[in-house]
Order: sequence, then C-alpha cells, then structure tokens
Amino acid sequence: MTYSLVHDWATLSDSERRTTAQALEAVRARGLVAKVGVSAYGEKEVANAANLFESLDVVQVPASVVDQRLSTPTVIRTLREHGAKIQVRSIFLQGLLLESDATASLAAHPDIRRFHLFCEENGIAPPAACLSFIKSLDWAT
Repeated sequence: MTYSLVHDWATLSDSERRTTAQALEAVRARGLVAKVGVSAYGEKEVANAANLFESLDVVQVPASVVDQRLSTPTVIRTLREHGAKIQVRSIFLQGLLLESDATASLAAHPDIRRFHLFCEENGIAPPAACLSFIKSLDWAT
C-alpha cells in the first residue's frame, strides 16, 4: 500500500497547504497512492489539514512518555473514528529515553532524568516503559 505524507505540515503557507491537499487528493483519486496524510506537531496543525483534505487517511504525530502535548486530542480522535490511521513518532525521543547514561546534552534535561529515575526505581526497562505508554494511547494505531 502506497502512502503519501506531507512532512512538517506547519511549514507550508496557507496557499501551499491548499494546493498540496488538492494535489494529493487528485493523486489518490487517480489511484497513484492509496492513502494521503500529514505529519504534524500538534492538534491545531492536524485540524488545519482535516479542514483542507476531503479525508485524511494517515496522520503522524509525536508522542512519548515525556511529550504529552496530545494528551486529549479531539480532532485526532475524530479522525481515528472515521478510519484514519494515527501513527506516533518520536516515542524514544531520538534515543534519549533508551539509555540513562546517554551523552547528548539533552540527556541532562530534568524530564529525561526523571523518566530514567522512575524506570530504575520501578525496575522497568526504558524501552518497555516507552512502548507501554504508547500502547495506552487509545487514539494511536
């Protein structure tokens, strides 16, 4: 199955978004791709895309145990109820959540440190904690 997703939807101007949505709808209608959608960072961007597309088949958003900006995503839930696939990216925050001794500068961020301390105190492997959180998101497919 062929997908066509627009990455970083928010970087497009209003006219580029309209043109892109129309072009992807046409490509899907011609059978050149089976599914169309967007990769976005927040619910406002997803809502904007939902208003411009006839229908969104796929939406990709970030979520992790420390990035919960989409904790109650009304628009995303509605899309899911209408059959859209909701893909989650960045569940390991580019690896920062996988190892407590990561050397990246962001590894010292209080939220990252707090997550690793929680895992250590509860005997949970960081990858398992990350995956468990994502599995708990009823809107994520």
